[in-house]
Amino acid sequence: MAAQECTHLKHGRHFREALLSASEDGHHKCVKQIIADREKYQDNLSGKSQGPLWQGTLDKALNRAAKGGHLKTVEILLLHNANANSDDNVQYSNRPGISYYSIKTPLLWAVEGNHTQTVAELLRWHADPKTEDLEGLNAVSLAAREGHIESLEVLLQAGCKTNWIDSRGHRSPLMYAAGMESPSQC
Repeated sequence: MAAQECTHLKHGRHFREALLSASEDGHHKCVKQIIADREKYQDNLSGKSQGPLWQGTLDKALNRAAKGGHLKTVEILLLHNANANSDDNVQYSNRPGISYYSIKTPLLWAVEGNHTQTVAELLRWHADPKTEDLEGLNAVSLAAREGHIESLEVLLQAGCKTNWIDSRGHRSPLMYAAGMESPSQC
């Protein structure tokens, strides 16, 4: 039986779009196929399969896979040199005319979703748990604030500390876990 073609590459999709879509959906077999066949899909790569655009596409795909907790996809992307510490500038809006921005690393996306296996895999690839998002939250503070005990346990087992203070709110993960708004409440 022949391998089924990846549907992300159909309908005239460009390589970059196909890789991002397959990664976001967690279709690890498609991601593997797209990467293996990337020589065919050089629409936006100016004839190069390596370089800044290729790296940026891998990094953005890793962020999307980590956000969804797609462990196998994350593993494939990391094996193909996606940067475990890349950030993804995402614009979103829940109201017309108002946009919000969020910059997170794959680790922060995985922690936010409480995807513990993905958190552990990213830490194995040296994802930096001290990197902060736009709110000033590092991975430990984010896990504590969101009440993601499982992700917090993985982070602590990897050597992260509960006394790391965030740069904006000047709070420790323990303060977030206790629901304290400021150090003056101690």
